[in-house]
Amino acid sequence: MIFTKYYFLILNIILLGLGSILFSCYNGKPSNPQDVIKFVDIIETESSEELLDTETRTIDNSKKGDGEITRTITITKEWSKTYLINSEKSLINGVEGIINFPVLNIKFQAEQEIRNKYEILKQKKESVTHTIQVKVPPGTKRTIPIRWINRYQNGKIKYFINNTLIYTPYKVLVDVTYDIDNNTQKLPIPSKISSVCPLNSGAYKAYVNTYEGLFLRPEPRRGSKRIASVVFMQTIVVLQDNILQDNQRWQEICVEGTGQKGWMKAGNVQKLEKSDLRESVNQ
Repeated sequence: MIFTKYYFLILNIILLGLGSILFSCYNGKPSNPQDVIKFVDIIETESSEELLDTETRTIDNSKKGDGEITRTITITKEWSKTYLINSEKSLINGVEGIINFPVLNIKFQAEQEIRNKYEILKQKKESVTHTIQVKVPPGTKRTIPIRWINRYQNGKIKYFINNTLIYTPYKVLVDVTYDIDNNTQKLPIPSKISSVCPLNSGAYKAYVNTYEGLFLRPEPRRGSKRIASVVFMQTIVVLQDNILQDNQRWQEICVEGTGQKGWMKAGNVQKLEKSDLRESVNQ
């Protein structure tokens, strides 16, 4: 009986402590349970875009005697609607500050309103597909960088704690679209006279196929200092491939023409085929 009595006493103390924690508030001070807390609305503001990733497609029309060709490319991206509430950028009576939702039901109500307004369902995957027609002049290889772009709807959650007006920003991923560079470019052909990079066993020639280019680092670490940049379509020699370090795959490369060596994130180069190498010899 004594054990049971103390068991329930301890349990009540724990529950009371958890309850007081849930009544968190702005400016880091515990809120009063008597506070009048009122959710008002979610208000849309501006739209914004962020780059998701870049992929490339190559169309070869370099053989002599061929005229201009037209090819149809189909691109697909799978994505899900998501949202983010940024409590660290809240406006409290017009002044920016960090805020914790005062009680859980305010947070739940705001999230429910966002999910309902933008029809956000857990685990639901969406897919976007586009068809692109590309013309390639004779005697060229065209590499088309396709940039996938996230489109966001931004807004703010409006609510009161007593007479204090608070706006907490949010953003919702509402769509994924794409953009392409319509310029035709020839693939880089390794020069037989400018190469200063060793082509040892296991090494191979390639070119950078990410539109934004890449940074070189002296070591395969994210925190390693940037020592150079490699631009889109730059010809390189991959010295070491797919090295796992710092939870990231890396490649050690040498830049053709300059001999600059360094490490960059793997998965952003296209290996040059034998036909490209033969063409360089005949030039």
